[in-house]
Amino acid sequence: MPSSRIPDRILRQISVAAREWAREWSDPYPRHGKVVSTTRPAVMRQMYGGGVTAPNEPVYLVTFEGCFFLQKEEGAEPRTGTWAALMIDPILMRVTTYTVRPPNMVPEFPLTVLGDVRELDLE
Repeated sequence: MPSSRIPDRILRQISVAAREWAREWSDPYPRHGKVVSTTRPAVMRQMYGGGVTAPNEPVYLVTFEGCFFLQKEEGAEPRTGTWAALMIDPILMRVTTYTVRPPNMVPEFPLTVLGDVRELDLE
């Protein structure tokens, strides 16, 4: 699956999964969505450096912006951020891994290093 163009029908499924995830995180209107077909190790290297390992599985990496907020348990510290990255399983079409970060913690790398980047319709 690396570096392949994602078909439009798959893009629509990815958009649905991303919107559902964003709604769970209290933002029904995420924006600036992008997706790339890549592998889990490639994503982990870009986001966390070479010392992190992961199973060699294909994933769709989705990144977008919003106002994300989730409090798992009453009294627990809420998780918040304005940038999210999701790894979506290409078979199950569901989010398997994610990270939410504030602006000063967003990794700086061009998604194009992972493959062909497509815009997501998140409306």
